[in-house]
Amino acid sequence: MILHRLYNVLYGMVSSGNSAKIYADNGSTGFWAEDSVYAMQQGGILQGKSGSKFCPKDGCTIEQALVTMLRMTQRRNQGGKSCVL
Repeated sequence: MILHRLYNVLYGMVSSGNSAKIYADNGSTGFWAEDSVYAMQQGGILQGKSGSKFCPKDGCTIEQALVTMLRMTQRRNQGGKSCVL
């Protein structure tokens, strides 16, 4: 949810649509975060883990965080709005 909001502020909207893949452990994701999870998944920023699971309670390694940030900047370079910090 925080990454989704950050992306929207820095680069423009990324929103979920009907083609978002439903994760097998969808019930583990809080209802308040589902829209953000699926928007980021559909935007190609989050992919989940093997076996079509998202595993929201597993935490995030430094490598996963770096890949996520890289995907966010690559998506921005493909046409998102620019932002100077």
